[in-house]
Amino acid sequence: MSNNFGYDLPKRMHPEFSKLVQAKCEELERELIPKELFEVFEDNYLNHPMKYRLKSRKIYEECDGDRDYVHFRGKMVIDGNNEVGLYGTGNGPIDAFFIALKKVGLDRYRFKGYSQHAISEGSDAKAVSYIELQTPDGRDIFGVGIDSNVNIASVLGVLNAINRAEAKN
Repeated sequence: MSNNFGYDLPKRMHPEFSKLVQAKCEELERELIPKELFEVFEDNYLNHPMKYRLKSRKIYEECDGDRDYVHFRGKMVIDGNNEVGLYGTGNGPIDAFFIALKKVGLDRYRFKGYSQHAISEGSDAKAVSYIELQTPDGRDIFGVGIDSNVNIASVLGVLNAINRAEAKN
């Protein structure tokens, strides 16, 4: 994925992605060409059904003496029609978003880790964020978020992981 497409998947994500690739190989009864490998990535991490979709979002920081705070505000659409407001304050954008999600009942997921890198060059480069969550039943699942703002890429990665977990249930 890195050499052909610029996506440097974290090592902890390799087993999950490998299972998806293996399933596709078995379905086709052959090895995948690079284009098909990327299609597996797209289908499973970028273009899958979304139960939860961000309609709007705003992330901002403030400093109060010795402490820095990050605020997340936004609106999320659930199942295409139910809109809920989101608000959370944390020590970073992921923490603030997680706190906002907990306030609307998405409190069963545990954050495990993340990594990010640029997938294009220049001042308008896009970032990809790989987020690892633990599901309520103890499985680890990854989500991918892409945006020109690294903070938003992380938030989208969290939501992507939750959507992927909910689709598997």
